[in-house]
Amino acid sequence: VLERQGTTPAGDTTPMRLKDHAPDETYVAGSRYAGRVITFTSTKGGVGKTTTALSVATLLAQQSTEATSNGLTDRPLKICVMDLDRADGQVGFYLKQYDPTITGLYRETLTNRDPSGYNNLTEDTLNRYITRNQALGFDTLLAPKRASDAEHIEEDFYRDVIQALRRYYDVIILDTSVPVPGDYNDGFLKKVVYPASYRLYYVVEPVSAAVLSMTRWVNEILDSKGTLLTRPDTARVIVNKMVPKNGNNTVSLEFIDKSSPGAEIVSVLPFKLQSAWSTANTGLFGDLVNSPGFREGLEWVIDDFTSDEGFGHRLFSDRELLRIRSN
Repeated sequence: VLERQGTTPAGDTTPMRLKDHAPDETYVAGSRYAGRVITFTSTKGGVGKTTTALSVATLLAQQSTEATSNGLTDRPLKICVMDLDRADGQVGFYLKQYDPTITGLYRETLTNRDPSGYNNLTEDTLNRYITRNQALGFDTLLAPKRASDAEHIEEDFYRDVIQALRRYYDVIILDTSVPVPGDYNDGFLKKVVYPASYRLYYVVEPVSAAVLSMTRWVNEILDSKGTLLTRPDTARVIVNKMVPKNGNNTVSLEFIDKSSPGAEIVSVLPFKLQSAWSTANTGLFGDLVNSPGFREGLEWVIDDFTSDEGFGHRLFSDRELLRIRSN
């Protein structure tokens, strides 16, 4: 059952909102799914944000299947990647999936709002616009094909979709757009993405300009006095494209750590140029996510957002956790 915010006043045609559940709540409204939202974001393009988000989804699906086979949990996780890049969504390009998109979902919902004025986001309605990826083991909800289509979709509709997906999936992975330069308090991210996120992963590459941009973002987010994040430990950092330091070819991990005060570095992913290019061109993530060093970095991320008791699924054995955490 989709819980609602209230009732529509007589004569008011404004669509009513679905109830916002706190990001650390699980199994909301009696759902059998954990409903955990994690977000990948950055203020700089080209850092590997989408690749990282899809890699985490791929390994998460793979690991949950293995955990089920090994008797660690009762079933594989149900996972959905939602592309929230409203200007230039890339998820479909990576996966070679182009239809349907959230635009169709919005138009159908707009036409079929229930009499009380709520967005009628039932499981059947969502399923008509969800794309299944049997090979990788997760679903996707694609961004509009054109930025002009996205302009017509209200921010509250996106919020409702995220809340609805929490009833039908264990993990919802949000891949965001890069905000307008300097607008670190982007309205869409502030109103839609940040309040829903259990974890907010900022992806940065070891380049000084990217790191300094990250510092601005961290300061803006953590100086918001709780208006953007529900918990101070929501924001984390993932360092992508890391290579061994050799002279001035990259900034050090220590420098990145000092440049993200209050936002813990939770993972370091090695630079896998050839594998990343191959993945982008083929949509096949298996070789990349299982490559030495990269898989271990992804495991750190997965352990970070699934290890609490509230999540309700055990994905790693004690021996695996010892290996992951000792690294």
